[in-house]
Amino acid sequence: MPNLDEIYDIDNRTQAFERHKRGLLVCLAGPGTGKTYSLLARTAALTARSYTPETICYLTFIKEISNAFVDDYIQRFGDEACANAPRITTLHSFACRVLRNQGFRIGYAGDLYFASVAEVDEASQSFLEDLLPLVSRDGCRTVPQLREHVKAIKKAWRDCIEPTTLPEPQSAILIPLSHFYAAIG
Repeated sequence: MPNLDEIYDIDNRTQAFERHKRGLLVCLAGPGTGKTYSLLARTAALTARSYTPETICYLTFIKEISNAFVDDYIQRFGDEACANAPRITTLHSFACRVLRNQGFRIGYAGDLYFASVAEVDEASQSFLEDLLPLVSRDGCRTVPQLREHVKAIKKAWRDCIEPTTLPEPQSAILIPLSHFYAAIG
C-alpha cells in the first residue's frame, strides 16, 4: 500500500481522497484533521465520475458521528441531495441490514429483529421487562433504571472499557444480560 504522505503534502491530502481510483484507501487521522471534509470531497469526486450517490457507503462506529456526517453532507450538497444520498450509517446498522436482506445466502431463514433498548418503544420495553427479573437488585428495580444501566454497559463496550470494571449494579447485570441475549438470539 503506498504511503500517501510521500505523495501529498499536509495541505493537499484531500486530493488523495479525490483522485484515488480503486482499491483500498486507508485514512488514519485524529479528530479535527479533515477526514469528514475529505470524505465529502471524495463523494463529490465519485459523483463527478458518474457514480451515483446510492452506490457510495459511509460507515462509522458511532451513531452521533453518522448523524453529524449527514448534517455535513446536507450542508455541502443541499437538502435536495438527501433524496439520492450515499448510505450513511453505523457499521452495526449496516451489518444488521445485510443479515436481514442477504442472510439466506448463508442459510439464515428466520425472522430478524433488532431493538435499541435506549429507545422507549414497545420492542425495547418488552425486552427490558423480560430481562428485569433476571437482573433485579438494589439500584435496578425498574425498567427505566435497567435501561440506563444497559446504556452504560453499551457505552463502556463502545469506549473500550471492560464492562466488568463498571460499578454495581452494572457489573452484576453483565452475566444475566449476556445469557439472556444468547437465549433469545
